[in-house]
Amino acid sequence: MTLYSEKAQGSLLAAALGDGLGAFSECLHYRAVDKKLRSLPPKGYRGPVEYTDDTSLRLVIYDTILEATKIDAHELAKRWKQRVVDGRVFWTSELYVSAMISMGRDPHQIGGTNIPADNAAMVADTFGVLYPCLEELAALRAYETLSLCQSGTGLEGAMSVAASVSAAMSPEPNLDLVLDASQRHVGPEMKKRIERAVEIVERRSDPRQQLYREVVVEDGTSDLVWSDLQSTRPSEMNQRLTGLRLRREDVSIGISPLEVVPIAVAYAVGSKRGILDTLKCAASFGRDSDTIAGITGSILGAFHGKKVLRTTREILPAGLVEKSREISDGLQRLVQNNLLQVSNTSDAARRLFAS
Repeated sequence: MTLYSEKAQGSLLAAALGDGLGAFSECLHYRAVDKKLRSLPPKGYRGPVEYTDDTSLRLVIYDTILEATKIDAHELAKRWKQRVVDGRVFWTSELYVSAMISMGRDPHQIGGTNIPADNAAMVADTFGVLYPCLEELAALRAYETLSLCQSGTGLEGAMSVAASVSAAMSPEPNLDLVLDASQRHVGPEMKKRIERAVEIVERRSDPRQQLYREVVVEDGTSDLVWSDLQSTRPSEMNQRLTGLRLRREDVSIGISPLEVVPIAVAYAVGSKRGILDTLKCAASFGRDSDTIAGITGSILGAFHGKKVLRTTREILPAGLVEKSREISDGLQRLVQNNLLQVSNTSDAARRLFAS
């Protein structure tokens, strides 16, 4: 196994683990996470940690890369229309994209009409893995391809995540360089929020209260979730919350990339804890915790590689672990060939395939 395949597999598995841990606490205020769940996974939970639509969509992108041997908005649209169709798995804004593709809309224009959300940022790590040590290429490819589902700050968030993971794929990764990459392709508001979130996470053993005060974006999502929970038949996504006896103040969620990306990057580069503890901390943030912890995991997995593989193999479903091996093997051949065609490929990128 080369260093590249270790890092590619590590990024996918750590993202899936963060996603799965965050699924327990999604839509909750951090105080409710501490009171209602107490630990992640919750005490008494048995079995592997299951991932959500975040990782399901991530797998669609990886399959597109391997099947088409390239990735752009048109190639992704073909697979998206076929595979992002199950309302029990995928969220409203993701199903909307499938409907628009079926109606013949231009893939590059669909994102501009979709609900502003973080579903481009949550899967942009795939482009960092596809273009290791080539942060600008990773960010630009993420921007072009994920215009299929988002626009504006949604694509800023995607570029930030793609560049962060690309930098973390370095054979000698540096957290300062990962942080720099996360800010290089975003506007001033996103950059300011990333910087502040990192400061808070670095300085506090439990940064959640201050992050809620300074970085959280109230976009109305909490009200929608609470209204759903009051119905006689809440959506499948929220059925797991109905047994927790929640009050209105227990429910909290926001899906703005201006919140999710800065907090996820901050946990990845600012936390002084071990890998698994950092993922649990990110997941215990609540709100859109599966996406926050999933992005955090994608960066940490690319950064640490083999160390993450040991952490995740015993926790995740065996089928996903096997799938991650297949993906990393396929990516290794494809990426190595692609790098030979890129004139400005760095020596660092080439060293990923030396062992």
